[in-house]
Amino acid sequence: MPDTLAATLASLHLDTGFRLVAGPPDGPDWFGLDEIAADPVLVTRWLDDLRGGEACGRTDVAAVSLVTYLVSAVADPLTIAVCTLRQGWSLPPGSLAVHRHPDGWFDGLAVADPSTVVPVEAEGAVDGLSAQLVALFRPVFDLIRERTRLGRPVMWGALGDTIAGAAVDNAREAGTDARVAWRSAAALIDGIARLVPQVRARRSPATVEWSGGTAVFVNRGVCCLYYRVASAEECADGGGNCTHCPLRSPDDRVRRWAAYLEEERSGH
Repeated sequence: MPDTLAATLASLHLDTGFRLVAGPPDGPDWFGLDEIAADPVLVTRWLDDLRGGEACGRTDVAAVSLVTYLVSAVADPLTIAVCTLRQGWSLPPGSLAVHRHPDGWFDGLAVADPSTVVPVEAEGAVDGLSAQLVALFRPVFDLIRERTRLGRPVMWGALGDTIAGAAVDNAREAGTDARVAWRSAAALIDGIARLVPQVRARRSPATVEWSGGTAVFVNRGVCCLYYRVASAEECADGGGNCTHCPLRSPDDRVRRWAAYLEEERSGH
């Protein structure tokens, strides 16, 4: 088991192109989470960039995108570490920074001192990580709420969906037990919910039968609002909503996931 922060981060297998840095970041376009929470001008500029691009002029879609990108950059690596390594890292103020891609998402996370490795089997460790996630994101969400009027349940729900999705998707792709990963993610989410009840959206695991066996995906609890900017062609084909979207019927989601798995297996 990795016993240092650097070794823990190096042990994680994330999407190609996502950088994990143990220590203070080096170079441009890195932003501390505490810096983001305290800089309304910065957040407004990012929202304007998203509104002028993928959000097609819509403030609500820009806000959801910014929240999703931020929580994914922070929570994806932490969740995967908790599920696969049975350890995470502490989240003291000033210890985390994210790297912003020119197109508006975040493609790197730096974890610096005084952050330390946290074995999740230790008593109270998971609840401690949950409480630190709340303390980390609450001021950021408050600022985004102030600038956009996006509801807090959407933002906290997006954090819960991100944690659940990271755990289950990583397990499915690695061939490990996705139900065990779901339970680990649920423990983190339950800890957050004790402090922020809005995180309790109605997300759930979904079992998908396909030619390769059985797979597990996550029915999300909140909508990313992509359907509000989807093209007429996408909407006509039922593609205006993400496959995970809570606005889809359960049968439709399962059918689409099964088709996705078959397509992946065939190499198309």
